Amino acid sequence: MPISLEWYDDERTILRHVYTGNWTWEEYQGTFEVMNTMSTSVQHPVYHVIDMTQTRMMPQGSSIAQIRTGARYVPPNAAAMIVAGNSLFLTIISKMIAAVPRSSPTTTGRNIFRMVKNLDEAMQFIQEHKKQRASS
Repeated sequence: MPISLEWYDDERTILRHVYTGNWTWEEYQGTFEVMNTMSTSVQHPVYHVIDMTQTRMMPQGSSIAQIRTGARYVPPNAAAMIVAGNSLFLTIISKMIAAVPRSSPTTTGRNIFRMVKNLDEAMQFIQEHKKQRASS
């Protein structure tokens, strides 16, 4: 399957969305319900890592409209939505999404979208964010 969702840690604080090879916007939209079901199955904040490191192509069609639609399905307990990938297109799209104010009950009005180059950077961001949350 070109898009899969899996818990990254045993505590279920990180949900990894793995994109591999070629995928379609229909497959992307099919993850919304699964993401919400998995994320809201726990009572604590969840970090979502959208792992685009194993795919190089975006599907045909209106990428901006599709991604904007996806941004509306952020689960209420999302601590952050972190896109991991190293392409210029992803960087541009992520910056556009980040410019749109989004919040969830766990973010108290802060923007929850971040762009990083790889999974190591995503995990580093999460660890720093968790420390910051614990000290506030």
